Amino acid sequence: MTSCQGSKPITKEEISKKVLIRPAQPDDAPAASQLMYYAGPNYILAFFGKTERKAIRSLCRMFPLPGHTTSYSYAFVAEDEGKVVGLFSGLDGKTWRASKRASKMYGPLWFVAVPPWQIPRMIAAYDDFDRAMPPVSDEEYYIEHLAVLPERRGQGIGRQLMEFAENQARARGLKRVVLDVEIENEGARRLYEHLGFQIAKLVTDPNYCRRFNFHGSVRMVKLV
Repeated sequence: MTSCQGSKPITKEEISKKVLIRPAQPDDAPAASQLMYYAGPNYILAFFGKTERKAIRSLCRMFPLPGHTTSYSYAFVAEDEGKVVGLFSGLDGKTWRASKRASKMYGPLWFVAVPPWQIPRMIAAYDDFDRAMPPVSDEEYYIEHLAVLPERRGQGIGRQLMEFAENQARARGLKRVVLDVEIENEGARRLYEHLGFQIAKLVTDPNYCRRFNFHGSVRMVKLV
């Protein structure tokens, strides 16, 4: 899931400032886990914990493990003056399927990352998510966990991350970039439409909506 919110007024110099975008590393876990929470708190709470603090702590333990859906393996971070200020994960169809398999493979390690009593809820959340969400094809690049620190929003960092993601898709010879946004997040949906994305599908499966405590999500697509 992706997130893009409004923010404070900024100067012309701040708007034009470029950030460094690089592949994430395992030691980015503290900043990355916070940003992943910002990108989709309803998802993260359902998967990793009932409170923000517990969910981020679990994410921080999982992020350094390779190959799964919330791993550093598929993440890119925006860095400014040595500080991580934004993030997204990008997966083509092949790596998207591999990440789903890895998430299940790491099941036993969930006992290290989260309390044992939470494991059944995590499995149920993954099942509801997998049944409801459209797949990612071999011609698509899926953008997930897109977020920018609240104090840095409105400074063009999210747009730079999106442009970087589109360039990743082109470099892989893919035809489309796709992402999901919550139905309630009208501001983000309007921004993505302004960037050239179109609505491809509404996901309103009752179990999915109830599990993640929202009205559903929108799959959006852009040709590259």
